[in-house]
Amino acid sequence: MVSFTTLLTFAAGALASPVVQDAAMPIPSNWNWHVSKSEMGCVRGGCYYHFDVTVPSVEGKIAGVKAHCNGNENGYYRKGNWFAMCETLEGANNSVAAKFSERESDYSGGPGQILVSFQPDGT
Repeated sequence: MVSFTTLLTFAAGALASPVVQDAAMPIPSNWNWHVSKSEMGCVRGGCYYHFDVTVPSVEGKIAGVKAHCNGNENGYYRKGNWFAMCETLEGANNSVAAKFSERESDYSGGPGQILVSFQPDGT
């Protein structure tokens, strides 16, 4: 007879085992994204951004998308900002999200970059 403790041990071991992940597709050469209608700035309450981004199609691999991104600094004391989903305007149902990088100083300047994430539909 198998005890509950033994079953629990096997179940915990199965959950802790590594999972095989698919290799990421390499970034295609000359895959240039286009940003338009951009507005970025900082006010007393923090920094903000608004822009459209067009991710071009790669024949047979990636369906393109155009999205509008809108966000602000949303991390605690402007640290650890998280991605905000962008609104799809045209194209495939791909996920596009954006966020500010962290500030290099708590006392002056703003975030150094806006980071944009793209995930093809179905992945």
